[in-house]
Amino acid sequence: MLHPDIAALLPVFQGKVSWSEIPLASLRKSLLRNMAALDMAKIELAAIENTTVSNEGYEIPVRVYRPSLAQALPIVVYLHGGGWVTFNVDSHDSFCRYLALHSESIVVAVDYRLAPEHKFPAALEDVLAVLAWLPQQAKQWQADSQNIAIAGDSAGANLATVACYLTQGQAIQPKLQCLIYPVVDTTQERESFSLFAEGYMLERQHMLFFINHYLNHADERQDVRVSPLLIADKRHQPPALVFTAGFDPLRDEGLAYAQALEQAGVSVEYHCFEDLIHGFLQLGKIPVAAQAIDMIAKKLAASWCRLS
Repeated sequence: MLHPDIAALLPVFQGKVSWSEIPLASLRKSLLRNMAALDMAKIELAAIENTTVSNEGYEIPVRVYRPSLAQALPIVVYLHGGGWVTFNVDSHDSFCRYLALHSESIVVAVDYRLAPEHKFPAALEDVLAVLAWLPQQAKQWQADSQNIAIAGDSAGANLATVACYLTQGQAIQPKLQCLIYPVVDTTQERESFSLFAEGYMLERQHMLFFINHYLNHADERQDVRVSPLLIADKRHQPPALVFTAGFDPLRDEGLAYAQALEQAGVSVEYHCFEDLIHGFLQLGKIPVAAQAIDMIAKKLAASWCRLS
């Protein structure tokens, strides 16, 4: 059953106008404003730094969250959601602060390029550039360069899974992937896509809007760099934490991905927050969402112990 506190919010987010009819700049601003109203409070950390990473002439903004100045902390590369089209490091700032503190990790949030100004695979190229930059940078932070995870929500989780695939066999492949309501298959619509097509924050029309803006043409839906569930051999993917929401169109594909990894022999821990919706990371003022966020951070912290 949908949590009553979440159900009470849904009418606020019911749009009466198709997103395709709204200027993109206005849509981005309104989504950021709406999410900020329900976001958790910002936690103070030992250090937060904005810097850039070069990628063939483009400077990728990244924000580094350090919960303490202790040495040998593990690193989490964080990729924000927003359908490859909206949101940025600011939209996930409160969550990244919380994640850094409660997972006892240095969090590196990547402000990758957005579509449609920069279509596939621009965002993915930015993520790979940051992963290549990290090992040397970790030495300057005196961090644990052997323990680098990659995490993300929604479209960010999509980029995380693909980055793990493209770096397999390389020194820069993350040791762990943490996926929160991931997009992993744009080629078909599973049962949850129909069950929650309207009225539950993320809607079917929104996903089609995002996919159409992100891709250059429809055939790219079949590309494993867009739909990583289609990767034939998943045996070399790193261990995974996979989290879904019970009232999310993406629920079933997230579960399918967790099952596919497990069938390939990859260690997987899966959890569905049955009474939540897509986007709960930005609903931290609501206790049930805050509890889910806390669990994710603590599960990530516990994973470091298993990997050590």
